[in-house]
Amino acid sequence: MSINIPSIRLSKINTVSSGKNLFWFVFSIAACVLVAPLFTIEVPPLVDYPNHLARLYVIADGASDPWLSHMYRTKWAIIPDLGIDLLVSWTLSFLPVYLAGRIMLGLTLLLPVIGTVAYHKALFDGNNFWPLGSFLVAYNLAFLLGFHNLLLSYGAALLSAAVYYKTMRGNAVVNTVIGAACAILTFFVHIVGLALLIAIIATHKLFAILQWWPQWRRLGRALWVEGCGFAIVVLGPMILYLASPLAAAPSDSSWIGGIDKLKLLLAPILNYYPSLDLITAGCLIAVFAICIVGGRITISPAMVTLAATLFIAYPYLPIGTKTATFVDMRFIVFLGFLMFCMFVPRELPRAILVAITIVLT
Repeated sequence: MSINIPSIRLSKINTVSSGKNLFWFVFSIAACVLVAPLFTIEVPPLVDYPNHLARLYVIADGASDPWLSHMYRTKWAIIPDLGIDLLVSWTLSFLPVYLAGRIMLGLTLLLPVIGTVAYHKALFDGNNFWPLGSFLVAYNLAFLLGFHNLLLSYGAALLSAAVYYKTMRGNAVVNTVIGAACAILTFFVHIVGLALLIAIIATHKLFAILQWWPQWRRLGRALWVEGCGFAIVVLGPMILYLASPLAAAPSDSSWIGGIDKLKLLLAPILNYYPSLDLITAGCLIAVFAICIVGGRITISPAMVTLAATLFIAYPYLPIGTKTATFVDMRFIVFLGFLMFCMFVPRELPRAILVAITIVLT
């Protein structure tokens, strides 16, 4: 028996290593396919993209341009929407503007997917292929509208959630410092990403408290520790928000309803070809239904709770407020990525896996 143990362990290590290699091979191929269309055209047809590109050029070279310097002046402020301004403008000193712009678009496509993979791995461990399905929602309505800071903030929020969750069972002080730092970083990328990160942290803290029910003494201690930690996490972004111009912006809100609201439910998979979008949505729903009916699913109770909360809140979210538009759509698109974090299929029959692969391909 003692002779077989090393060989068994070695076999298990080789299997895990092989699984990791296959996972990252598939990820790399999918990432290349995802960004390839961006480099087939100089200016991709995205709504806000030309405006973003012009602003980045002015930030990078406006002061030295004899014409632009008379019309524009860069004025930095505490603004919760600075993702590409901070990340991309400096690259224009050594990259052509159109190339830098397309690299930026590739980053806005890949970062939410990378965040989804990282957060799923933190929640469930292993190298399950399910989070790679988030490649299917990388091209979405928010991307087509040119909401690049928003998409970057999804990635920042999910990566931050992964780090935060992995450190929850460690030192509470370290975990709180990590959460606070990630919240401030995400604030400057985009405020919606911050709101989603805070919602994720709050949900995990709620479940950390409720695990002691009905042990009242431990429940009270957990409530105090987690509550204080959460207050510290949100304190920095709250101070920054109050100091930002957004705090003083008019809060007049507008809503849509009926058919228009229902149409926006497809925002996570809306692309240039509606028929293919509907097929994608049908396939994803079918996979979820098969897993539920077959009992072959492992869920994250915290993320299922958060997803259900966002979905229930969606009809009551405005389409416009604080000078922002498509506010409700922004949360629905995030649900597209969250779907690949909140559960994982397990041990599906090979015939079903082959059928799903063929259809999605």
